[in-house]
Amino acid sequence: MMDFEIKAALVARYGTQTAAVRVFKAAGCRTMSEPRLSRLLHGWDLPTPEEIRVFREKLGVELKPRPAPDAA
Repeated sequence: MMDFEIKAALVARYGTQTAAVRVFKAAGCRTMSEPRLSRLLHGWDLPTPEEIRVFREKLGVELKPRPAPDAA
């Protein structure tokens, strides 16, 4: 399930996920890409410490690991 709180913060601050990815990369988050951001927002991947840092610094939100959806 998508984290709508973080998605809303991204769109409010940067307009699009694409723009947010550019800002995150410029801030030193080398692992960030549009597919990676989407996977993080949906909770399909766990964030790295670097990703957690950039979300905190650039968005003011805490990106927390969430349990993976059931594979059932």
